[in-house]
Amino acid sequence: MSNNNTVDATLIKKPYQGRRFSSKEELKHYALCSDPQLGPHYFISNFFYLQHPTEGRQTMKPYKYQWEMIDAFVNYRNNIIMCGRQLGKTQTSAGYLLWYSIFNPDSYILVASKSQEDAIDVMHRIQFGYENLPDWLRPGAVGYQKKSVEWDNGSRIVSVGTTEKTGRGRSPSIIYSDELAFLRQSIAKEFWASIQPGLSTGGKCIVTSTPNMPDDQFAEIWHSANDRFDENGNELPVGKNGFHPLKYTWRAHPDRDENWKTEEIAKLASEERFMREHEVQFITFEETLISPIMLDKKQGVSPIRKSGEVRWYGEPKRGEIYVVTLDPAMGTGGDHSAIQVFEMPSMNQVAEWKDNKTIVENQVKTLKQIVMEIREKAPDAEIFWTFENNAMGEAVVTHLRNVGEEYIDAELVNEPKSTHRSKKGRKGFNTTNTKKNEACSKLKSWFEGDKMHIYSKPLLSELRAYIAKGVGYEAKLGYNDDLVSATLLFIRVAMFISKWDDRCYEATTYEYDDESNGPMPIMIM
Repeated sequence: MSNNNTVDATLIKKPYQGRRFSSKEELKHYALCSDPQLGPHYFISNFFYLQHPTEGRQTMKPYKYQWEMIDAFVNYRNNIIMCGRQLGKTQTSAGYLLWYSIFNPDSYILVASKSQEDAIDVMHRIQFGYENLPDWLRPGAVGYQKKSVEWDNGSRIVSVGTTEKTGRGRSPSIIYSDELAFLRQSIAKEFWASIQPGLSTGGKCIVTSTPNMPDDQFAEIWHSANDRFDENGNELPVGKNGFHPLKYTWRAHPDRDENWKTEEIAKLASEERFMREHEVQFITFEETLISPIMLDKKQGVSPIRKSGEVRWYGEPKRGEIYVVTLDPAMGTGGDHSAIQVFEMPSMNQVAEWKDNKTIVENQVKTLKQIVMEIREKAPDAEIFWTFENNAMGEAVVTHLRNVGEEYIDAELVNEPKSTHRSKKGRKGFNTTNTKKNEACSKLKSWFEGDKMHIYSKPLLSELRAYIAKGVGYEAKLGYNDDLVSATLLFIRVAMFISKWDDRCYEATTYEYDDESNGPMPIMIM
């Protein structure tokens, strides 16, 4: 099959012609290929052809780690392979899928990749391998299209771009999911849910990908697959989710050494990209506000306790300053409203809350309850609070008119005017692109300089998906940034308080300077 998708008809065997062996040697080869244990190895290393980028058509000669992949495909029902770039994971998988379709009649194989184009690329590898098989080995083709093939033994291979409904209503013999980590998170989760009924009927599953975010669907499957100890500490062959994990970095390839690594880092112009693509570390693909390496060091902790849906990461302490910020939302199931609580001058995250079904009045009530809890545990603490007055903030303003500012036992901080305690003008803080970018710059500096201490796993997860876009930052498609927005609001309040509090001034004027991270694009106005 050529690159322009035209097919040489002489390479496609007509269906229902049977197999004709011209020698005992061919019969012997066929018998070895059909063996359920050794067959895939023999088939791939002797008869499966690939298109090498520089050397052209050649039989595949698997390296040691590729033999291990094939062993895993044979011996385990479900496999997840985290693999560096250019290690041949897709080619190895394509060879196995072709073998399986030939020697397991009436099988249905679903190839799902991050886009239809990528899925077609996998299909092209399968078809190229088929077209170069000897005639006595290959089945006849009932159907032979760009996206699918069907053999006269009843087996089919179908390639699709992954969507939320890709696996729904299907019961494949094998589902092959390629580069799952690079799907939009909402699609990845729905896809994974959609294929579970099909897998429950006994089908096999192969997931291969380079890692991306440490808490996406691929990472979730990977971590569960590596949870392989029973209650007595005995190691199990598969994880608690039934998947057998394999991991290969660039070092698995026998032709790569430290010189290759140095050259590759220079080509990528980024050590972070090398760590993700070749060291297979969970570092997000896009350019995040905070260095992915720094984010990778922070895994977060579980809350020490919960009051309602408020997660507490530390107890309020006497004599400290607390800032409570609200990023409001409609509460109708769309955007989330979020509350962050930070202690000053330590910059420790103390608590947070997030929900998308709580109406504005109850959002303010939740903030009030947080303030009351701080007062109960630290009666002499100074407590400041505010809210973003863009859009839904107007509903907060209206509610405050009805209940009065004294409804919350803390000082409401408003957009700075002529004095730090000014009550004139619009209530709360208004967010513009310029103000948001200034807060982003401080967040980056304080976090990377280890001056701001974030403990929340949900907030760290949002930061890993908080990426550069235009001259600013926002959540990547399919993710939320409401907890980040509430955190940026805290930073603006902290800078305001530092104008009259010496302890806060010393903490907030810190600037982290790391040239290796490069300049922030948002600062280019």
